[in-house]
Amino acid sequence: MERDILQSGHSELIPDSIGCGICSLRPLAAEDQDALLSLLGEDEVAEYLGRGEGYAEALIEGNIAGDSVNMAVVDGNGAFAGFVSAVPVIDCHPSMPRWNLEFAVSAGFCGRGFATAAVDGICSFLLKNFALPRIVADICDADRAAVRVIEKCGFVRPSHRYSYMNYRNVRQGMRWQWYRMQPGRRALCFAKGMQYYRMGRFTDAATMWLESLASPRCDDTPYSDGLIMADIGMAYSSAGWYTQARKYLERASVMTDDASHIEGELRWIASLTEI
Repeated sequence: MERDILQSGHSELIPDSIGCGICSLRPLAAEDQDALLSLLGEDEVAEYLGRGEGYAEALIEGNIAGDSVNMAVVDGNGAFAGFVSAVPVIDCHPSMPRWNLEFAVSAGFCGRGFATAAVDGICSFLLKNFALPRIVADICDADRAAVRVIEKCGFVRPSHRYSYMNYRNVRQGMRWQWYRMQPGRRALCFAKGMQYYRMGRFTDAATMWLESLASPRCDDTPYSDGLIMADIGMAYSSAGWYTQARKYLERASVMTDDASHIEGELRWIASLTEI
C-alpha cells in the first residue's frame, strides 16, 4: 500500500538511469548542486518556480533519504540540462496519495524537447512502478512553456474550482493543478480503496479493492492481483475480519516476490487465534 512507499522510503527503487529519447534522467547528486543553483537563478526559472537556494540541497538530500524522486536531465553528452522532481504527498480533501511534480530546464536547452521528454519519462516510470495513481503539476497561466510541456505529456487541467491566485505575483495569473492519472478502472477503484482505508473505513476499502481486482489490468501499471489481494487482506485484518483476511493474505503470499509483510500479518493473526 502507499504507506509503505511514504514511510519506508524508496531510494532503492530509483533507477540509475531513465532513457527519454533525446535525453536521459539520472539521480541528482552532490556534484550537481552548483548546476542546480545556477539553474534556479535563471530569470524564467526564478520567476515561475520561485525556489530559494536551499531547494538545490533539498533535492539532493531527498534522494539520499528516499522520500522523493529527484532526477537530473542530461543530454547525449552527459551535460546537465535541468531537473525533474516528484514528491509523494497526501491530499487532505480527499485523503488521497499523489505525486507532486516540479521541473525546470536551462535556457540553453529550452525549445528543443528536453523538458517534454524528461517529464514524460519520469511520469511513465512513476505510474508504472508505484501505486500512487495521480501526478500533479502546479502551473501558472503565464508560464506558457510549462503549460505546453504538460499538455504534450498527457496532463489535464481540472475544473476552475481547483485554481488559485498567487497574490504576491498576480501577473502570473491563475495557478492550476494539472494532473495525469494511471489508466483503467482497476487504478481508479484501487485509488478509491486507498482513500477509504485512510479514513478508517476498512470494509469499504476491501469492497473497493475487490472491484479493482475484478477489473482488467492495464499495461505499465503496478496493480497486480497479488498486490490487490494483499491490500484486501490487510483491510479485513484491520476490520477484525480475520478469517477473510487470512484467505486473501495466503493467496497473496504465493503471488508476491517479497511476502515478508504478508507473512508477518499472517503470524499476527495466528497469534490471536491461539489466545
